[in-house]
Amino acid sequence: MQESPAASPGLTAIFNVGIMETLYFLIGDCTLAVRSLLSPTAEQACAAAKEPFPALPYTHYYAAGGGWGTEFYKFLPGGLFMVKVCPSILSADMVNLERDVRALAPVGADYIHVDVMDGMFVPNFAFGLSTVAALRPITDLTLDVHLMIDRPMRYVERFCDAGADILTIHVEADTAEHTHEALRRIRAKGVRAGLSIKPATPAEAVLPYLDEVSLILVMTVEPGFGGQSFMEDMMPKITAIRRWIQEKGLSCEVEVDGGINTATGKTCVEAGADVLVAGSAFFKAPDKAAFVKELHALGAE
Repeated sequence: MQESPAASPGLTAIFNVGIMETLYFLIGDCTLAVRSLLSPTAEQACAAAKEPFPALPYTHYYAAGGGWGTEFYKFLPGGLFMVKVCPSILSADMVNLERDVRALAPVGADYIHVDVMDGMFVPNFAFGLSTVAALRPITDLTLDVHLMIDRPMRYVERFCDAGADILTIHVEADTAEHTHEALRRIRAKGVRAGLSIKPATPAEAVLPYLDEVSLILVMTVEPGFGGQSFMEDMMPKITAIRRWIQEKGLSCEVEVDGGINTATGKTCVEAGADVLVAGSAFFKAPDKAAFVKELHALGAE
């Protein structure tokens, strides 16, 4: 692990977790303090904290033993995890959806994944604008809305207005020109833009858009239905995308959706993912808090 000048005893770690570019600081005895800064760089955050700026790519920072260092998705000894858990409500009880959504924050979920399907881009229908609007007043968790729809540029602003915090579109769903424009419209609404790729789409398809997004979603099943088997051969894509993000010095999460459980989640984190979408495995878990805790802890291994 590379090191640069030591941080002061007061600041044990600084890292960017990506929620509206909020920066979290671990202070002293593991008390977590939060500074919300709009579109900060790590350099600005360090200046705000009156700490030396480490001469490393700023996407993820860790301080270990008083020195600064960077290493993918690994905890500091006794420190912090970077892995976020995002239950997919496609696997929730539709009759009791409000109950299931309200139960997510108490068990430690970080995001709520909302799959929107139009029956054209994928062979299934699920959720829509009214669902997102209905969810917004009942939870403070980040609404991670995944549009599996044809020509999403037509609807992105309406989904932003409905309450999405992250809005992800598919690179395969429209022309490159329209995809760039859709991402621009999402960002103009103050919403984090995401881009997703299907299993058959090469990782290189995201390269023209990396500077425009806050999240890349790699599908490890064919989109459209929950409960499918995990495609382990997607891991090289995750590793490549993570490498490109770091090489460019970008603040961008890599999310994985499809067949995620504690075993496959570990594989994804080792490949470079930091957001895990879990549907069937989460909602079938007898102890959901323990399930979330186990996924969170993958960053410490």
